[in-house]
Amino acid sequence: MNRWEKALTFRGRIAYFAPYVLLLLVAAMNLVPFAEIKSTTEEDGEVVSSSTVKLHPDHAVNVVYSEYSEEELEPFGGEVTTKTSVLDGFFATTFFDGVPELAESVNERLNQVTFWVLLIVIIGFAAKNRGKGLQIGTASFSDRRAIQGAVMAFISVLLLLMVGSIFSDFGSLKEEIREDIEDDEDLASFNEGAWGAIVQETTEEGIDNAVKWSPSWMFYFALLTLFVSLAAAVAGLSTLIPGLDVDEVPVWPQGEAPAFLDKDFTTAWFGAAVIAVLVAVIAPWYSIDQTWTVSEETEPNQFDNSTHDLGWSLNPFYTVFVNDTGLFNGGSGETDREFSGYQDRYELESTAPVLLGLRWPLVFSLLMLAGWGTAHFWPKARDELNLGKERTGLVFVAGLAFILALSNIGEFKESMASEVGADLVEISPMLNSTFTHFGVQGLFSGQSFSSDVDFNGDNFVYTRAQMTWGPSFGFYAVSTLPWLFLGAFSSMMAPRFLERFSEEWDGTVDEPLFDRERWTVKPVVATLVGVLLISTLGAFPISSLNDVSDAAPAGMYQWSLDWTSTAEDTDESATLVDGESRTFTINSVDVGIGNTTVFFYFINCGEGSTGAVTDNPDELQYVVSPPAGVDTGGMVLSGTITCSSLGTVVNDYAEAEVYLPSEEYAPDEATYLSYIEFLTPFDGEWSVEVTAIVEGGVTPVDNDPDLFVQVGLSLRGYDGFTAEQRD
Repeated sequence: MNRWEKALTFRGRIAYFAPYVLLLLVAAMNLVPFAEIKSTTEEDGEVVSSSTVKLHPDHAVNVVYSEYSEEELEPFGGEVTTKTSVLDGFFATTFFDGVPELAESVNERLNQVTFWVLLIVIIGFAAKNRGKGLQIGTASFSDRRAIQGAVMAFISVLLLLMVGSIFSDFGSLKEEIREDIEDDEDLASFNEGAWGAIVQETTEEGIDNAVKWSPSWMFYFALLTLFVSLAAAVAGLSTLIPGLDVDEVPVWPQGEAPAFLDKDFTTAWFGAAVIAVLVAVIAPWYSIDQTWTVSEETEPNQFDNSTHDLGWSLNPFYTVFVNDTGLFNGGSGETDREFSGYQDRYELESTAPVLLGLRWPLVFSLLMLAGWGTAHFWPKARDELNLGKERTGLVFVAGLAFILALSNIGEFKESMASEVGADLVEISPMLNSTFTHFGVQGLFSGQSFSSDVDFNGDNFVYTRAQMTWGPSFGFYAVSTLPWLFLGAFSSMMAPRFLERFSEEWDGTVDEPLFDRERWTVKPVVATLVGVLLISTLGAFPISSLNDVSDAAPAGMYQWSLDWTSTAEDTDESATLVDGESRTFTINSVDVGIGNTTVFFYFINCGEGSTGAVTDNPDELQYVVSPPAGVDTGGMVLSGTITCSSLGTVVNDYAEAEVYLPSEEYAPDEATYLSYIEFLTPFDGEWSVEVTAIVEGGVTPVDNDPDLFVQVGLSLRGYDGFTAEQRD
C-alpha cells in the first residue's frame, strides 16, 4: 500500500471531523483582524507614541498610545481605543488604496464561508448515521461524503479567493504618499506590498518613525482553514473516482460512535429554540456603556481626579440604567440602578422605537413555540393532529421563520445602525448636561473616545469619555434561531427526505408525498389557520398593536421662557398721638399680583408738632407681619425708629426663592412650564403695624402732641408664563 492509498484509508474520519474543525477555525476568523497597520515613534530607542489600526472585515479597531498621556489615560488602560468603520480607520485610508473595498470583499467571503460551514455542520449532524455516510439506493455518487466533498471544494475556492485578495490587494500605497516617501531625506528603508514598512531615521534628533503593515490572524487562520477544507474535499470527492475503493479505518477509534449520537435530537433542537426565544424576551438586546474621567484643577498643576461609569441595557420590554451620581453632582457619588420603561428615558428618543417594535413579534414567537410544544409533547393534541412530529414541526418552524424573516426582528441590526447614532452623539441621563461623542454615526456596534476642556471659575476641568455600544444577549439569542430551526428541520425531515429519495430511486414508494386526507381534517386545518394567523400578526402587527407612541419617550426640546411682570405699590401716611397704633396692609391676592416674588417696605417718621423751646425726639415702633409660613430670610421684621424734623427713613425687602428653567429639555410647553418652582411663595397679606412714642420738652410750653408717619408697601411678581420652542 503506497502513501496515497494509506492516506485514503483515513478519508472517512477526515470527512466526518473536518466540518467541526472548520467550525472552530471559522469562529476564530470572525473574531480577529485580517490586517494590521502600526505606526511608532521612538526616541533614543524607546517607544514614545504609537498608533495601531486592526482591520476587521466590518470595522476597524484603532489603538493610540503616548507616554505623555499614559498617566491621564490610566482608567482606559493607558491608551485610547476606538472601534470605527473601516473608512475611518486612521492610516488605513490615509496611506493605502482600496482598503474599504478590500474589507467589503473579505467580509462577503467570510460570511459565505461561515454560512456554508454552519450549513454542512448542522445538516450533517442532524442527518447523521454513525458517521459512515448515508447511502441512498445503491448509487455511490449519492454518498453524503461526496456531496459534502463538493461543498468543501466550494468553500476552498472561497477561502482561496479571500487569501488571494488579502495578499494581492492589501499594502498598495497611494501614489502621492509613495512619492512623498521616496523624496524623504530621512528615509532609511521602504518595502511595499502585503508585508511592508516605512522607516525614517533622524540621527541628529535621535527620533525614529516607522509605519509597518502586514496581514493578521484572519489571514493565517484562512490558510489553515483552506488546507483543512481541501483535505475534506479530497476525502469526499475521492469516493466518486473508480479504483480508489480502499478499506477505511473506522471513523471512531473504537469502531463505534458514542451512543448519544444515535439519539433523536429533535427535542433538543426544540428546547434550544425555546431557550433562545426566552432569552430574547428576558435579556437585553443592546447595551451602551460609558467610562468618564473628570480632572479638576484645585491648585496650579494639582488635579482632583474621579472616574465614573454609566450604562444602559435595553430590552424591548424594559431598560436598566446604571448611573454614577457623582458625575453630575461632583465627588465620588453613588451607583444607582434604575429599572424602568422607555417613557422617561428621553435620551433614547431615536433608539426606543426600534426596541419597542420587537415586542409583538417576540410575543407571537412565544405563542408559536407554545403551540409547537403542545403539539409535540401533549399526547392528546398529537393524536388529534396525527401529522407526525416531522410534519408538525415543519408547520411551526415555517411559521417562526416567517416571523423572524419579515418582522422588525429581521431588520433590527439595520434599524439600530441607522438610528442609534442620533442618540449616542450627546447621550446623557441629564439632557442639560451633555457631552459630544464623535465617530458614532452609522455603526451597529463601536467604541468612541472623546475629550473636552472647560473652566470652573479660574480652574481647568478636563473631561474624557469612552463609550462602547453594541448588541447583547437577546440579539445573539435571536441570531441563533435560524440555525436552530435548520437543525430542528434537518433532524425531523432529513431522514424522512433521504428515505423518500431512496424509495423514489428504488421504485418502492408506498404512500404519496402529500396525503390529502391527513392534511384536511378539522384539527389540522385549525392548526394551519392558527399558525398562519399568529405568524402574520407576528410579522405584520396591526396598527393598534404596533403603535409604540405611548411607550416611547417623547421628543425633547429646549425652550425660551417668557412671562409678565406684575407690581402693586401703596403709599399711606398718618399723624399719630402718643401710644396710638396704625396697621398698613397689602394683599397680593386682592391686587392680582399672581406669583409674588418680592416684598418691599419703607417707613418715614417725622416729628410732626414740636415743643416751643425744647423737644425730645419722638420714636416709632414697627412690626412687619408676613403671610403665614413665609420665610423672609434676613429681612428686618421689627424695630424702633427715632424720628427727626426732616424725617427718618428705614426700608428693607425680601425676595422669594424662585427657580426658572433655562437650559432644560421638555417634550412640550406644559411640561417645561411645570419646571417653574416658587420655593418660598410670598402670596398673601403683608402688614406693617406702627406705634407712636411721642416725647415733649422739659417746660410746660414744650407740648408735643403727635408725630408723622409714612408707610410704603410694594409687591412684585411673575405671571402669565409662556414658552417657545427653540430652533
